[in-house]
Amino acid sequence: FFPEKRPFFLENAGLFTAGTPQAADLFFTRRIGIASGTQVPILGGGRLSGKVAGLGVGVMQIFTDDVEDIAEENSFTVARVTRELPNRSRVGAMFVQRRATRDGSDFNRTWGVDGRAGLGESWTMDGWLARTETPGREGRDEAMALLFTHTSQVWPGRIRFIQVGEDFNPEVGFVDRRGYRHIELNQERIFRFPGIPWLRESNPHVTYRRYEDFDGFLETGYLHVDAELKFSGGGRFGPELNVTQEGLKKPFTVSPGVVIPAGSYTGYISGWDYGSDPSRPFSFLGRAEFGGFYTGNKYGGNVTLSYRKGEMLSTSLLVDHNLVRLPEGDFEITLLGLR
Repeated sequence: FFPEKRPFFLENAGLFTAGTPQAADLFFTRRIGIASGTQVPILGGGRLSGKVAGLGVGVMQIFTDDVEDIAEENSFTVARVTRELPNRSRVGAMFVQRRATRDGSDFNRTWGVDGRAGLGESWTMDGWLARTETPGREGRDEAMALLFTHTSQVWPGRIRFIQVGEDFNPEVGFVDRRGYRHIELNQERIFRFPGIPWLRESNPHVTYRRYEDFDGFLETGYLHVDAELKFSGGGRFGPELNVTQEGLKKPFTVSPGVVIPAGSYTGYISGWDYGSDPSRPFSFLGRAEFGGFYTGNKYGGNVTLSYRKGEMLSTSLLVDHNLVRLPEGDFEITLLGLR
């Protein structure tokens, strides 16, 4: 997910967007001209996009060259149409195809429909349904999603459902995992304190996410309870409790020489984070957490130190460190990031 920088793909990019970003994108421009981390020459192409008779229309055709042992010559076709409706509503349809120019039997196609409906003044429903076609894949090749969002100054929240078949394969898109059903619930309560100068608001919230396969096996579960305080200067403080669930159908090598047996695991993790005013020249964001991790425990956190000088310079240093103690073996993980 490095950002797209090619002007050809950036212009009217929103028109060609469909799916759930970074979970199941029906079209992802960086699939064109890149394969296995290698640049693939683009021979040529064209794009037509705009408004016609009240419809948003986009058509794209791209031809790429071959790269030995990495990619064949391919033709990429994308077609998209949308229609805006009253009360924040719209409908749309999309077709995406990759086809080898030397072998017509080597192809991948994605069909999708999507829409948004405004339900009153505060509720919005987003949804999409898609299917792919890939020679040799005969399993579930469809995917769908529904998202209900409640916009409120006091009780904002959302409900999301996603289902992705094990053979759903948008080769010119992106999926982060396959063969699952996912539900996500989020509810916030916003309190404001006009009588306390240094405290802007508190937004305690609860989030629950669950991934299970089509046999009902729980692959991932996550419960997050947070009582966050936001200060007037932009800083924040948040004690939280997280409950994680992981289901392993086979042994998992979590670190070299450390193998977690197959099974279902639940961990209770206490987290504490604090951030200073990010508008000041120097700012600090820190987090500490400890609790259950598979068969044992982990202890760690991260610190981000930032410096900014007006609009000319913004830089930060991230240090993330975790100690993991398991019956199967102990290990440490350190991540450094500089921006």
